[in-house]
Amino acid sequence: MKFLLPLIFFAFSASAQEAALPTQFPAPSPLVFDFEIEDIVKPKVEIEPFSAKIRVLNKRTSETTEYELNNQTIVQHNSLEILVLNCLKNYNDKRGQDIGWLEINSTEGQELFSGWMYKEFPSMNALDHPVYDIRLVGCKKR
Repeated sequence: MKFLLPLIFFAFSASAQEAALPTQFPAPSPLVFDFEIEDIVKPKVEIEPFSAKIRVLNKRTSETTEYELNNQTIVQHNSLEILVLNCLKNYNDKRGQDIGWLEINSTEGQELFSGWMYKEFPSMNALDHPVYDIRLVGCKKR
């Protein structure tokens, strides 16, 4: 009798637990956002007219070439296409601390670099390419 009572209790408690579990779950509600994802990825900002000066170094031949690019102008240097989207002079009110948003693609369309480059800290965010090294020389307002 000692062993029969726990078995009856176990059988009763198991059936009570099964009865408490729902058999169907409600469908998840769709997510609703008050903003567009594009506004976060690429915010709409008025860009002042600028020109950015960049230097391209060919690591194999040690040849350097400098370009001065205006607002959103693409320059092609051998197998690279370089686009400067924004350039800020004296960022954070610090003299000589220019930063520029560069997008560098191969002529085949492969994205090689997209991000901020710093004049004072060129190795902080640099293009990783076996042949070319690209640096921001400076920015100026037009």
